[in-house]
Amino acid sequence: MEGWIKIHRKILDWEWWDKPEMIKLLILFICKANIEDKMWHGLLIKRGQFVTSLDTLRVESGFSIQKIRTCIKRFENTQELTIKSTNKYSIVTICNYESYQLLESDNKQAEQQTNNKQTTIKQQQLKNIKNIRKKESSTIVEPKKSISLSLAENLEKRNKSFYESLVPFVEVYGKELIRAFFDYWTEPNKSKTKMRFELEKTWDVKRRLNTWASRDKINSKLHGTDKTKASEQRASEILELNKRLNDAGY
Repeated sequence: MEGWIKIHRKILDWEWWDKPEMIKLLILFICKANIEDKMWHGLLIKRGQFVTSLDTLRVESGFSIQKIRTCIKRFENTQELTIKSTNKYSIVTICNYESYQLLESDNKQAEQQTNNKQTTIKQQQLKNIKNIRKKESSTIVEPKKSISLSLAENLEKRNKSFYESLVPFVEVYGKELIRAFFDYWTEPNKSKTKMRFELEKTWDVKRRLNTWASRDKINSKLHGTDKTKASEQRASEILELNKRLNDAGY
């Protein structure tokens, strides 16, 4: 039997480490297992499997058959191997064989993948650092001017959008009322970031216009038409009073 096997240091944490017979059988099984699929008596014996018998294991290990059976039962209970037996031979399968014995090509591939992953991570980190520095550099150049310009452009766009939302109501309320409504509600705050209507908790253009028009009508009556009628009525009363005084000879 040629070649060599690998024993990982994690075997020191194995639950059967304190049982010498278990360690010896484990090493024996790993040494006997196929490193590649092979045919045996018309049967395919896969990688991690081997053909044996209790008598063969007794000779190879130096243990009694009873001790071998006890050890194999432990292996099966911890799901470390399975055995398919006949009256002539048994096929033993090491369940976690790949974790014990990676192929050399697998080792190289795994190492190469690790190296490639580390290289990719480093490249991505360098790229991120460059992007951050580039972003910081572009932000440092006149930041206040850029921010102010952006806010002004944004406010102007929202102002225009608000104006367009009022256009359909011009025929209903007239240009003068719509203009007054627009001028009032688009007045910006001190920081020039929001207009008056944007500071409201709720906003419905149709309802606001209706309320505005109702108030405008009331104001017109108080300061316009009703005042004129009151003045005319007062003048009429004064004329009537003068006429009566004249008739009475005063």
